[in-house]
Amino acid sequence: HRLVTGKTSARSVGAVMKKYLDAIESGTIEMAPSTVVTSRSAVRSMSNMVLSDGRQFGSIRLSKLGWRDIEALYAAMKAAGRGTAWVRRCATVLSQSLEFGKKRGLLDSNPSRDAQRPRTKRTKPFSPTAEQIRDVISHVDGKDPELADMVRLLVSTGMRRGELLALRWEDIDLTATEVNVSAALVDGGKGVGIVRKATKTSD
Repeated sequence: HRLVTGKTSARSVGAVMKKYLDAIESGTIEMAPSTVVTSRSAVRSMSNMVLSDGRQFGSIRLSKLGWRDIEALYAAMKAAGRGTAWVRRCATVLSQSLEFGKKRGLLDSNPSRDAQRPRTKRTKPFSPTAEQIRDVISHVDGKDPELADMVRLLVSTGMRRGELLALRWEDIDLTATEVNVSAALVDGGKGVGIVRKATKTSD
């Protein structure tokens, strides 16, 4: 593919990913707070990654970027100890960034579509038995009654741990015996910390 000339000063992979982040920060692209944090971290990780041939991925010119370079990025990330799930998340951010650049005339094709992502192994979720749950609650009850109540709430509602931690008193109606789950706490990572984000429908 070729870079469309005369359109922008963003001529490197790192620059187009930054423009994608800028669009998110300005609200042009709507995204959940935790996803913004993840995308920012992914861009930083990919931009700084050094490929096996010594090139820094973020410095590669868009006009030279091909699917082999992108697969080399994935391989370098794996070699650096990054988990498959994180590499796949970065691959999504890269694809979205390049698609963003394509729509704005920065390049005429998205080479990430031809690059093969690392595959993940699917595992079935584990559900404890009722007896196991009773044993846990019985064990915790004598040491930390509040924690035992949290366990009861988790197993009786099916909410996620982050959703439980994000509960506020206004979310709980004791008269109607209802709990409104509309947010979750997530770890935004180094420099960000804990972030409270709305669920996808905020309800």
